[in-house]
Amino acid sequence: MQLNGNHKIDAFREIEIDWVGGFGQAQLNEPDQRLFQNAYDPTTGDYTELQPGDPSFTASKRPLQRYQRQLTEGEYNAIANVSVPYFEEKDNPSKFKTGFYIDTTQRDYNQASFVYEYGNANYPQDYQAYNEAEANGQNWNDVFLNENRSGLVN
Repeated sequence: MQLNGNHKIDAFREIEIDWVGGFGQAQLNEPDQRLFQNAYDPTTGDYTELQPGDPSFTASKRPLQRYQRQLTEGEYNAIANVSVPYFEEKDNPSKFKTGFYIDTTQRDYNQASFVYEYGNANYPQDYQAYNEAEANGQNWNDVFLNENRSGLVN
């Protein structure tokens, strides 16, 4: 939103004041996002965990990660100018002009990340692979969060 105005004060040597003020606000809310990095082989329909030598590998991401985040941003600005004529003669355009400008932004950002860690659980032999033929119509999450694959429930 933005407001502005122009004012002329004849009683005080025809001082001119112009101003602009505004603010804006934006929000981002991602309540529950899933992030994973796997390689997909279209010829076999298999998904496998990326290895450190793979060009797409990102060490900061685990095989399966969830996160939620919120961002609120507010921007506030104001401009004001004051013009004062040097001389009282109307035909002399010389003026003294001064003003200010302020612009400030406030951000509030929160993020929570959750990673599935296998810890000391014994890895099932096929925990790193997803095969469409073996999935029986289940989606990726159903297969990888199965208690026999995840190490989360033993």
